[in-house]
Order: sequence, then C-alpha cells, then structure tokens
Amino acid sequence: MTEDPNPHEALASIHAARSSVADRMVLPWTYDALYAVAVGGMVASQIAPAPFGVIGIGVCICLLALYATLWKRKVGVWVYGTSPKRARWVAIGGGLVAGAAMVTAMYVMRTTGDWRIPLALAAVMTVLAYLINRLWVRVYRREMETGA
Repeated sequence: MTEDPNPHEALASIHAARSSVADRMVLPWTYDALYAVAVGGMVASQIAPAPFGVIGIGVCICLLALYATLWKRKVGVWVYGTSPKRARWVAIGGGLVAGAAMVTAMYVMRTTGDWRIPLALAAVMTVLAYLINRLWVRVYRREMETGA
C-alpha cells in the first residue's frame, strides 16, 4: 500500500498538471481564423434556400471537427469549451451570440428576402467569433495556470 501524499504535495501536483495543460493550449492564429470563418459561414448559410442552408451548417461543423481531430493528434489533447467555470461562460456567451446571429439572419432572409443584411451580419459574426475565441483561450489559460 502506498503512503498518502502530503496535502501540500497533492495540491502542487494538481497545479503542475493544470499548468502543463495550459502550456499546451497555445493555439495558432489559424485555428481562430478557421473557427471564425466557420461561425460566419453558419450565419451566411441562412441566405441559402432549404436544404442548402442546413448543408452549409453541416459543412462548417465538419470543418471544425476535422480541425479538432488534427489538433488533438498533434498536441495530444483537445479541450472542450465547457470547462473550467469562467471559460465555460465565455463559450456559452459566444454560442448564444452565434445562435442569435443565425436566427436573426434566417428571420431577415425569410421575411424580407434581402440577402445583404444576413451577409453583413455574417461578416460581423466572423470578427466577433475570432475575438470571442481569443478571449476564451486567454480565460482558459489563466484559469488553468492560477487554479481559479
């Protein structure tokens, strides 16, 4: 039977493990750009008539899943947006903003038929998605480094 570790040693071990994950979370700008383009693409897909809008969303989701798989293979870990706590709220907020943009684009397109407003909204959402993703990475790394 092994001896129980000292509580200070156990906490130091947990902190070291969290810090090592934070060190691996140095995403290249290409991920942020791909994520932003995919989110913008999902909003822009609302311009297309059925079923092409849904197909466009599916293609964007598949691109993100492919990138996540390749990144996990390269780095050895993929972190989902739902933890830790503060980063979770950034991810939820980003998802709500993207969802609202998609619904708004769909509503405007279906009620007015004007494709310019949803396309402009997609461009704005692309920039917002980039910024929100950068914020999420920053919050995530800070939480993992400080143990907050």
